[in-house]
Amino acid sequence: METFKKYFNITLLESTSDDLDMAWITDRSKPTAFKLYAKDFQSIEKKKEIQYIFRNNWFPNFDMKNTLDDINSSPGFINAFNKTVSTLKSADQANTKLLKNYPVKGLGPGEILIYFLINTAYLGGGSSAGTDIVLDKDDQAPLFHDYDKVIIDSNGGNEYELKAVTVAGDGKSVYQFKVGGTFSLDEIRTDSKLMKFAIGHKGSSKEIGERDGMNQENINALVNFNGPIDIQELSQNSIFKKNANSFIREYCIVNKKNEEITFNGKLGWEKLNNKFAKLTYDNYFSNHDVIFMKNTTKSAGEIVYVGKVNIKDISIHAITSGTVKPRIAIK
Repeated sequence: METFKKYFNITLLESTSDDLDMAWITDRSKPTAFKLYAKDFQSIEKKKEIQYIFRNNWFPNFDMKNTLDDINSSPGFINAFNKTVSTLKSADQANTKLLKNYPVKGLGPGEILIYFLINTAYLGGGSSAGTDIVLDKDDQAPLFHDYDKVIIDSNGGNEYELKAVTVAGDGKSVYQFKVGGTFSLDEIRTDSKLMKFAIGHKGSSKEIGERDGMNQENINALVNFNGPIDIQELSQNSIFKKNANSFIREYCIVNKKNEEITFNGKLGWEKLNNKFAKLTYDNYFSNHDVIFMKNTTKSAGEIVYVGKVNIKDISIHAITSGTVKPRIAIK
């Protein structure tokens, strides 16, 4: 064994690039992570240095003159950003994916991609009150910047929340993301459980409300239900019994003549959506503009929408065991 080790070491030391597969070595030698922390991205103090690290190691063929100086809701900005992402993918598609999902604790998908490509952007923290993207428009002197190029500007904001989303097939809405903030969505989840009880879904509260949540199959069954409900039978469940009076008052029609209680699932679902829209708008969407970034494999990293979310654009996409996911109309 000692003779083999000695032979191997001598052979390796005497090897030249002609003896080795240098393309393979170069590929395997590329760093996949750097000694960077969330606080490094929360200002533009080391912006030039961080841009240099990523460009030098991952995108040596990417011209930094392709970077942008602002974020706004104009189609011109969105097209320019997506063109830049496409250029970055052409330089190195695998590393573009790594950059979009770069693993830094506390940072979400796409945040570092925007930090790298938007010269005035830094990531939220401290005084930003949890906002993902902040623009420092007072300092526009990043590395490799060319002031002869056109700076796209149409009165964009200074703070944005970034969400990686799925775009609906018709391109008119986005979904598959969670809202931020610290407010509770328990009321929406509880009401959805009660509705599932009311239309005849059997099982314990955990099975109905937490394991299954409210998926599209449940929603379809709900909106097609319109008829009387047996409160006495439903009240055998402890959760329904506890909330029966408020459920009847808010979602049901009571016929005092024959003491019949009717539940219209379609109207109930509309009321629940309106309640969810107001709750999420008041506590989250009204506080800042948003950036919706595609999260699908082919077009991951491209921006599909920048701007405000209006209350009329918010609806429920799905209710899971832990939260309520929205659908946002963007067209």
